[in-house]
This record gives sequence, structure tokens and C-alpha cells, in this order.
Amino acid sequence: HRLLQESHREDPGLERVTLGVTADDKPLPPVRDGASYIEKRVNDQINWYRGRAKDYEQRVRALRALAEVLGLLAVVASAAGALLGLQGVATWVPVITTITTSLVAHVSASRYEEQVVDYLRTARALEELRDTRRSAGMGDAAFIDACEAQLASENQAWRIGWTAPPGQAPGQPP
Repeated sequence: HRLLQESHREDPGLERVTLGVTADDKPLPPVRDGASYIEKRVNDQINWYRGRAKDYEQRVRALRALAEVLGLLAVVASAAGALLGLQGVATWVPVITTITTSLVAHVSASRYEEQVVDYLRTARALEELRDTRRSAGMGDAAFIDACEAQLASENQAWRIGWTAPPGQAPGQPP
């Protein structure tokens, strides 16, 4: 609850989208040291980010395939109307085209592709921290701080990304 209040102070716009949201009262993970932190936090986060990236990638591919099928259907309907005189079929061309355009706009506005890249980048950064912490001479506290900073950075990038118009780099002027 305290963290949500602090987030509202840092970003007043966040309060609008979190109205009515209450924090879960679940217990903290049983983290005792760097090894249990890796097991209970880092690996879980890596798996979550990789899983979400895979889900979003599959969603993008499915929606693009559907858009291509609808585009082809519009071409066939248009040709049937023009070449075969099937005006009833040709009248559906604007409807199909509108649906296709809406679908493509949805994919763009949903930022699935950007999220795939960001989520994979975060998973790789966490893996890199996990796999090189000993050789880098990182103690548990420094390692945990670095991982939490990476997660906070991704969270902040995600929040900023949703405020930028599609196609515009987050934080950049239009």
C-alpha cells in the first residue's frame, strides 16, 4: 500500500488508472541470500519476461496473418466484382478493408512488438547479471540492487512507452 502511495506522488497520472486497486496481502518470497533471491525472484522474472515476450510475439504473428488473409480476401472480392460482375461481393470490399485497417492499427497501438523487444532485453540483462555476478565480484547486496534497478528501469520504460504516441520513441518530442 505504501509503494502505491509513493508511486502516486511520483506520477499523479498513475493514480487515475489504479483507482480501486488494492495491494495483495501475500507473503514475501522466502529470500535469505543471493542464491534464494536468484531462485525466487530473478529466475521467476526471467521466465515471466520470456513467457510474455513469446505470448506477444505469437499474438503479433496471428494478427498479421489475419490481416494478410483479410487483405487477400478484399483483393479477391474486388476482382470478383469487377471481372465477374458480382456486385454483391464487391460491396464487401470497403468493409473488409476497414476491418483490416483497424486490425493493423490495433497491432501498432498495442505496442506488442516493442514489448517483445523490451521484455527480451530485460530477460537477457537479468540473465547476464545472474550468470556473471560471481566473475564480476558482485556481492549479494550489489547483485540484488542491480537486478532491482533493471526491473525498475523496465517498469519505468513500460510506463513511459504507454504515454508516447505509437511510432514515436518514448520520451522524445513529436
